[in-house]
Amino acid sequence: MSRRNAALLLVLSGIWGSSFLFIKLGVDELEPSVVALGRLVVGAAILLPLAAGRGGLGLLRPHLPVVATLGLLNNALPFWLFGFAETRISSGLAGVIQAAAPIFTVLLAIRLDPTQRVTGTRLAGIGVGFVGVALLVGVQTGGQVVGALAVLAAALCYAASALIVGRRGGGVPPTYAAIRTDRYTYVEYVTGDRQLYDLRSDPDQLHNVVSTADPKVVRDLAKQLSALKGCKGEGCRAADRG
Repeated sequence: MSRRNAALLLVLSGIWGSSFLFIKLGVDELEPSVVALGRLVVGAAILLPLAAGRGGLGLLRPHLPVVATLGLLNNALPFWLFGFAETRISSGLAGVIQAAAPIFTVLLAIRLDPTQRVTGTRLAGIGVGFVGVALLVGVQTGGQVVGALAVLAAALCYAASALIVGRRGGGVPPTYAAIRTDRYTYVEYVTGDRQLYDLRSDPDQLHNVVSTADPKVVRDLAKQLSALKGCKGEGCRAADRG
């Protein structure tokens, strides 16, 4: 991992982890339901315009039942559970217990999605994690146990939503198509927007150069991408070679 990626990972961890602190501060003054509603409203105000601008809302319309289920399990219910839990336990403990989500994913996959089952050392690791979570919850007393169980319920919601996406999300069409060569990554969105990244000079793909690149390069990549989107069988091998 490069230093840049390591720094970005640390920043992301800080942003994600600090959410538990802000939830704690919020529920000190407001009801957990109000804190959860505020998070949902702010998130919707930011993401809905972005999705609409990229043509995503129309694509999701036929899949509203799945989207609604994911909204409940991946956002609304966990947000309230975290707020409720942090009226009884510390934000740090809530963050640690919430990390049980992958454990629940494995356990639920036994019944819901056998393709996600783990074996060997991975299964042993899940077992160790399960014991650790059990110890964390078991040492709590009184109302703290209720708070810890609420966080476990939120982790269970996240695990269930991940499996639902895996099983039911495949029918949702992507809002973009992309191709990657040894030199470029080229992306076309359903809105007509395009992106081009030069992997030699910009390996992290941070600078879109589609407007300044050689027009022939863009045309060739667009042609190859179009061929790949419409190919079948052996024809895809020829399209992949360009």
